[in-house]
Amino acid sequence: MVDHNTPTLSVITICLNAQQTIRRTIESVLSQSYPNIEYIIIDGASTDATLSIIREYEGRLRLISEPDTGYSDAVNKGIAQASGEWIHLLNADDYYPSPHTLSDIIPLLDKNRLNYCSIVRTWKEGGYKTLPLRYEARWPFKNKKWFFWISTSMLHPAMIISNAQYEQVGKYNTEWKFSADIDMILRLFKHYRTHYIGQVLVHMQQGGMAQHHRHSTASEFAHITVRHGLPRVLAWSIYAFKLWVLWPAFMFSDRFRSKTPPL
Repeated sequence: MVDHNTPTLSVITICLNAQQTIRRTIESVLSQSYPNIEYIIIDGASTDATLSIIREYEGRLRLISEPDTGYSDAVNKGIAQASGEWIHLLNADDYYPSPHTLSDIIPLLDKNRLNYCSIVRTWKEGGYKTLPLRYEARWPFKNKKWFFWISTSMLHPAMIISNAQYEQVGKYNTEWKFSADIDMILRLFKHYRTHYIGQVLVHMQQGGMAQHHRHSTASEFAHITVRHGLPRVLAWSIYAFKLWVLWPAFMFSDRFRSKTPPL
């Protein structure tokens, strides 16, 4: 029998050669006080110590390790395995900040809305930074789709999406190697209004795949927004603005990050 007060959450982690961070991610999931968690790890056939670390937790999570065609393909495999009412994609270098994170957030989810929380960005060399202007100030009261034409302002680690919502909009598009999340969000936007939950869901380590391939990421972003209705000239003007103005400004502001995690 399903307990509607504590619906099952399927946490999905995609990894490939993540030996430096995967243990912290796993421990943050398994230490959660929330009682109904299904943990699925989709590994892309790692060749370092990742698999041996994961297997230390055998019986407490489900592991699938096989080659894939990229991140979106791996995510689709994980969603196909998920039996939970809710699904959260937790990257292999991200982690929940508290053992009570999910217990605090899951009761606040709205099955008829697109749920998202705040995140804290972290750096390997130290430092923390939240995204107050992109979340609290811009998003709580209504959808502002235009902002997505400029930036991926609702990062997918901050979102908990229901299995039913994924069933409605379909799989992640494997055509996109770096920006499939923005395509998914824009598809969800067609059916759901946003619901902001003012708590930190994830500490997200900087330096991921998209940040190492900025030009390709921005190019895919432009193609996706055109496909979703943005005029081509405007999409490629934004592409140039992001590469030469917006991202350098963000990188400069990141120098002023906090040395201690937020409360």
